[in-house]
Amino acid sequence: QKGSDNPMAYKKEYQQQSTNGSPVSKLTELYDSAQTAQQVYQGIIQQLVDKVMEACVDVSDASEAKTDGDTHSVKLQFAPLKGRERAQEKADDDYSDRVPGPGASW
Repeated sequence: QKGSDNPMAYKKEYQQQSTNGSPVSKLTELYDSAQTAQQVYQGIIQQLVDKVMEACVDVSDASEAKTDGDTHSVKLQFAPLKGRERAQEKADDDYSDRVPGPGASW
């Protein structure tokens, strides 16, 4: 645990979780979880943006300064997941010394 004699000890509950709820043990499990989480995340963000845009249109409609034909639109773009090769390099280079392991779980 952080604060122990081992400076690379981290709290297990902060490790990335697999789809079965246990810490990931390899990169494929990390990507399975990440793809599921990405879909949920993108859906939540899309709903949030839709609500904000609805509120903006409501405010715009109520304003006397509104211009006819004024349209409000936002195109969301999400970054793709990090490539698997690069993710493995990062896990190996940056997180392989963390306890508990493996590096891919951080």
